[in-house]
Amino acid sequence: MATQLAEMPDSLGGGEVAEQDTTAAEAAPERDFEQEARVMGWRPKDEYDGPPGAWKDAQDFIEFRETNLGLKAKEVYALRNKVTHLTKMVGQLKDAEKRAFDNARKEL
Repeated sequence: MATQLAEMPDSLGGGEVAEQDTTAAEAAPERDFEQEARVMGWRPKDEYDGPPGAWKDAQDFIEFRETNLGLKAKEVYALRNKVTHLTKMVGQLKDAEKRAFDNARKEL
């Protein structure tokens, strides 16, 4: 079996795939972090008017947003689920209170 595994990459043309991947990576345009960051509200340090010490360069700004927006989206999703659940519970409590009130009224 070890012999079969060792022979598989040659039969699949493994060397050619690696060359294609390298060529594709070289052909990809370089990312313009400053332009992307500006669209999202980032400003260069000389234009920055936010809290001192909070300024980030364009690449850090983009990476921070990409990392944290995913986390924030999960938090928003969880909070929406909680709000939906609580809204249903409030409706059920209103119905139960109305029934209890009606029953108490009938007893009187």
